[in-house]
Amino acid sequence: MVAKGMPQTTIGEVRAWLKRDPKKRAPTNAKPKARDPKKRAPAIPDPERAGKKGRGRPTEAEKVKSRRKMKTPAATGDDLLDAYRNAVAIERHAYSLAQEAMCDRDQSRISIQIGIHSKASEAMYKAEARYREGRQRRGELISVHEASELYRKGFDFLMRRLQSMSQNIAINANPEKPIVAHDVISKEVNAIISEAQKLYSGRRR
Repeated sequence: MVAKGMPQTTIGEVRAWLKRDPKKRAPTNAKPKARDPKKRAPAIPDPERAGKKGRGRPTEAEKVKSRRKMKTPAATGDDLLDAYRNAVAIERHAYSLAQEAMCDRDQSRISIQIGIHSKASEAMYKAEARYREGRQRRGELISVHEASELYRKGFDFLMRRLQSMSQNIAINANPEKPIVAHDVISKEVNAIISEAQKLYSGRRR
């Protein structure tokens, strides 16, 4: 319409322009164009077939194949850790196969896969124990008793230093009134010890 000379200023001028020449109005009963029979509608991709190429969901066969393929962990350089991680991967894979057999209600497969999973679980626990013992030999892990002893020694050391703090630094803190400084420091130290004892006693419970 603009190409035919329709003004673009005000609505009144547009209406006046249309009244001068009604043929310039846009048709209101235009018929839709006929569809060309030679042109086909675009095909809709089948999600079951397009799963492998990333254009849809994977097929059931691909899902089963993916579940049956065990993911091998990457090597770390630590033989004991690698053995433990491989045992965990085998146990999880055996569990997925047993679960698949139970979903299929295949009694023969269920009994076989459960037996395989039991052996894989036992092997995993043994590999974990060997890995833990190896770390203990290397000094990377300590027992609960050793940790408790270290904890007790550190706590006792801090308590002794805090309790003697007011006596050791009072005269340096306030040479003119060391007794006042001693009382102020002792009060703060006792408050710290009291709060620490509450925390540690709650931890022991």
